[in-house]
This record gives sequence, C-alpha cells and structure tokens, in this order.
Amino acid sequence: MTKLSVTDVLDEAAPVIMGGQKSSSPRHAVGIRRPPHLRGDEARRQQLIDVAIDCLADGGLAGGTLAQIAGRAGVSAGLISHYFGDKDGLLEAAFRRLTGRVHLAVRAKSMQAATARERVLAIVDAHLAPEEFNRHTANAWLACWGGVLHLHCLRRVQRAYQRRMLSNLRHALGQLIPAAEARQVASMVAAMVDGIWLRAALSEWKEADSAAARALLTDFIDRRLNDGRPLAH
Repeated sequence: MTKLSVTDVLDEAAPVIMGGQKSSSPRHAVGIRRPPHLRGDEARRQQLIDVAIDCLADGGLAGGTLAQIAGRAGVSAGLISHYFGDKDGLLEAAFRRLTGRVHLAVRAKSMQAATARERVLAIVDAHLAPEEFNRHTANAWLACWGGVLHLHCLRRVQRAYQRRMLSNLRHALGQLIPAAEARQVASMVAAMVDGIWLRAALSEWKEADSAAARALLTDFIDRRLNDGRPLAH
C-alpha cells in the first residue's frame, strides 16, 4: 500500500480556513511527526515528486515516464514503483503537490485578511501569485491538465481542486452579497482565474504577468461587489 506523506494528508484532508477560523476536523494533519525510521523514506518520496514535477515542466506528460524520472533522480524505476505503485501514482502525487501548494497559500493569505473583501482577494492572489504565474510551474500544470481527461487519478485531483476553490470563493463572497449571487460570482471569478492563467501561459507570459492578472481580477470583483454602493464589510 502506498504510504501517504504529510503533504498528501494536507492536500486530501486539510480543513478550509476562512476568516482566521480553523476547522475542527479530527483529520487535521498539522503537527504530525513520522517515526524516525520513516523520515528517510519520506524525504526520498518528496525528492521523487520534485523530480517528477521538473520532468513534467520540461517535457510534458511525454517527459514523465518512469525511466526518465528515475534517470534524472538517479534511482531505479523499481524504487519509484515501490513508493508510488506506478507512473499514474507518481503523477497523482505530483499534481497533489501543485494543487496543495495553492491551497496552503490560500489558507495562509486568508488568515491574514481582516475583511470579507480581503478574503476574496486573498484567494485570487494565492492562485495568481508570482510563484504560480511562471513558465516552470505553468508547464507542470499544463502537463497534468493534459492528462485529466484520460487519467482518473488526475481527474480526481482536479475536481477536488475546483470544488475547494469554489467553496472558498462562495464562503467569502457570501458575506458580502446574497447567496445566489455569491455562487454566480464565484463561478465567474474561478473561470477568470483559470482563463487568465491559461491565456498567459499559452502566450509565453507576454499577455499578462502576476501583478496584471491580479489587478484585472481585483477590478472585476470590486465592480461586482460595489454595484454603485460602498462596501460595508
């Protein structure tokens, strides 16, 4: 059975934190400490995920074969199979790393937000942050997205990522506008975030950078929230 890392537990089960409040979920993984004899295995597992992301960024799904990843990591393909089962298991772990990093950024930025509007913008800022809005990260994301239609394991991660993003947006927007409108605006913002990011990536980052993308989304959100009225929250 494939061992789960602390990162995997966070990606799969970490509670949503909005407005500085933490979920009471008993599966919250912060503070978990692995037994000493497992820490070396965990470090190697995380190293292999890092190498897999680099291979995806450099060569797409075609560059993510077990042989190529093993060669780049300096290990045998059998060792990768030991940790992840097969190539799909490694790709899933790599995609979880990418989506989990965004999720953790959303949590951190949301905890620093003082108002509902700031919480909405924190979600946008996390998804369009400079560390996510660059060629290397984009290539890895695009490679994973390319496999979503064909690999159930990647489709599962993508659906969880989308649900979490919409849930966070609806929660924050629901404190500013009626629930029905919050759901509609949340879907629009999510579509714009992915659309702007994708257009920028396909234009080789000539169409927009992180700051321009965030400014565009901020303007759109403020126009929808204000609607000619001053924000009270």
